[in-house]
Amino acid sequence: MDTKVTPISQLFYSGSGAAASRPAANTKPNGSIWYSTDTKDVDQVQSGSWVTIIDYSAIGYIAIIGDLLETSADTARSSVDDTYTKYKEIKIARPGVYRIKFDIKTSQAGTLAYGKIYKNGVAVGTEQTDTTGGYVTKSEDISGWSAGDLCQLYLHRVAPRSSDIQNFRIYSDNPIINAVITD
Repeated sequence: MDTKVTPISQLFYSGSGAAASRPAANTKPNGSIWYSTDTKDVDQVQSGSWVTIIDYSAIGYIAIIGDLLETSADTARSSVDDTYTKYKEIKIARPGVYRIKFDIKTSQAGTLAYGKIYKNGVAVGTEQTDTTGGYVTKSEDISGWSAGDLCQLYLHRVAPRSSDIQNFRIYSDNPIINAVITD
């Protein structure tokens, strides 16, 4: 029995680099893949021509800081905890840098309410406070988010007053949908 062995390099090609350095499609077999490191597009040889199968610019995959609402958990919550306790949680759908805002107040002017942003149970935000007795919006730009991370809002009070939060919101310049876990 006579069998012909075809090298894998003749069946399929996979490469990466700058878009300008992509080899001519007619020199590669159909199904070959090219990842452009400068544009982040993924191209495939189809019928002797390169065809973009993943257009990175159309996806807008990485979150960029901005003021367009991406996700919110707006329900008002009150804390009578003397140490930081989680009250809000949003699951991040994609990596990037987000602007995170929330409203905080103390139940009585002159006493302190404390809030802080956490990622996966670890503090990443600056301690935010209020002494006014009325809701004050706090805002922070926080980088290093990955898909699946949990963006959490922790709160505590100074006894005997309560600390209140509402409108826990995540913003970007190119929003998509995330999933609220705890509102």
